[in-house]
Amino acid sequence: MHFQLGKMKKLNLLPLFFIACLMFVFSCSSPKILYDYDKEVKFDSYKTYDFYPEMFLYLNQLDSSRIIKHVENIMILKGFIKSSAPDIYVNIASDQFETPVKNSLGIGIGTGGRNIGMGVSGGIPITSKTITQLFKVDLIDVANDVLIWNANYEGRFKIRITPEAKNEYFRMTFEKIFSGYPPK
Repeated sequence: MHFQLGKMKKLNLLPLFFIACLMFVFSCSSPKILYDYDKEVKFDSYKTYDFYPEMFLYLNQLDSSRIIKHVENIMILKGFIKSSAPDIYVNIASDQFETPVKNSLGIGIGTGGRNIGMGVSGGIPITSKTITQLFKVDLIDVANDVLIWNANYEGRFKIRITPEAKNEYFRMTFEKIFSGYPPK
């Protein structure tokens, strides 16, 4: 891609195009996770878990089941055993909302010269609508009824997604969330 300025010199627009593409990629949002925990707690003393009796997963039954399955797998990998008399409760709350499209590609046509100008431009959306999901995961010491660890997650996925892709999204989401447990 070259542009000739009169008879002066060639202006190579390829580096500018590459920089613009990089800025677009890095401006897209990535999942955000915030952790908090009680620094006095000895996390290795907890061996058993169960889910909090009244969780508020404001999702359909299929998505709720997917999440429970993934969290159970993660807890097993972390060395926990599910128990009716647990050391900790896992409490998961969720919320979601549709995210408006913010990115667009601008296309313009213009002429000008000698104090006369004219231009036409427009925007073409370059992303499809997405769902923003918020998950709050609490680990509660059952014996003392106190919160010992907390993670807050915000992420996005496309509205039109297959069941397989949604299952994979939830698996990766909860692996990311629990990557901060136990705190280091």
